[in-house]
Amino acid sequence: MRPLSIRDFLTKKQLADAQRLYNRNTGNFAEECAERIIAPDINQINKRLGRKNDPLFLAYVCEYAFDEAKKNV
Repeated sequence: MRPLSIRDFLTKKQLADAQRLYNRNTGNFAEECAERIIAPDINQINKRLGRKNDPLFLAYVCEYAFDEAKKNV
């Protein structure tokens, strides 16, 4: 099984929205991302990934990816 990428489950618009939310640096990115971006589309995300997922877990995946990208700039 290959590693999960946020591009595997977020659309381009969702990815841009998540990036803007991350850049706001509110201190609760994962919770806000799960609620505002991932949860409303969780059924489609589950279909794309082929399994049932927790929106908060996927939001943590996003946060980790953004944190890692920030380190590598």
